[in-house]
Amino acid sequence: MNFLTTFYADKGLIKQNNQDSVCIKTARTYHGNVTMAIVCDGMGGFAKGELASATVVKSFANWFDEELPRLLNDGLTPELLRERWNYIIDSNNYKILQYGSNNNLKLGTTIAGLFIMDNEYIVTVSIGDSRVYKINDGVYQLTEDQTIVQYDLNCGKITREQAENDPRKHVLLQCIGSTSNLRPAYLCEDVMPDSMYLICTDGFCSKLNNNELMDYLNPRYNMDENTMQQKLSNLTQTVKSRKETDNITSVLVRTCI
Repeated sequence: MNFLTTFYADKGLIKQNNQDSVCIKTARTYHGNVTMAIVCDGMGGFAKGELASATVVKSFANWFDEELPRLLNDGLTPELLRERWNYIIDSNNYKILQYGSNNNLKLGTTIAGLFIMDNEYIVTVSIGDSRVYKINDGVYQLTEDQTIVQYDLNCGKITREQAENDPRKHVLLQCIGSTSNLRPAYLCEDVMPDSMYLICTDGFCSKLNNNELMDYLNPRYNMDENTMQQKLSNLTQTVKSRKETDNITSVLVRTCI
């Protein structure tokens, strides 16, 4: 399996800087081609959200470069991947919690990411409301928002229409740096050829619907990285025209036979 990757980031209409962070890593190995994409949406005053998101992204980048080769030699399973990623998340959660406590600050970050092991499997991870989508014959959201509104929707307390207009829709149940007991959500499934995987912050997806994602990001019409990036740019401008005030960050990974 081969991979095409790209990203697009914009600070949006209001914020002075982009507190989102991105990491994309791809490698050809003796065990097959692998790729990892991580998006973190930082929260906190001034540059503190950026610090939280960049800290987590850097740790995942270091894992890919330093630990992954050994894990591949030992035989990397989805279960082992989750174990190692939980360690990274817990370590960074403790670090960010301590930094906030020592400096009397509130800061944190969401995470949404994926790891693809050649043509064998894909593992996604999420905390907060950043998302991972799969796009091929349709648009499939692989992660679920960890928000109060999503919880109420799951419990049947509100309808989907009410959820769309609920002022609490961006209130998170958890994020890295906010609580000592994190519960990352994982999904493992077969990796699909000729599919597009979108990883994005809520600033990107909150103003777009599935029909628009399908129209722009259909893998049939995105056969190279330049085209993929242009489509992300076009969608970002659409989001800004709809008065999105948050940072806007998105990553695309296309699988190719």
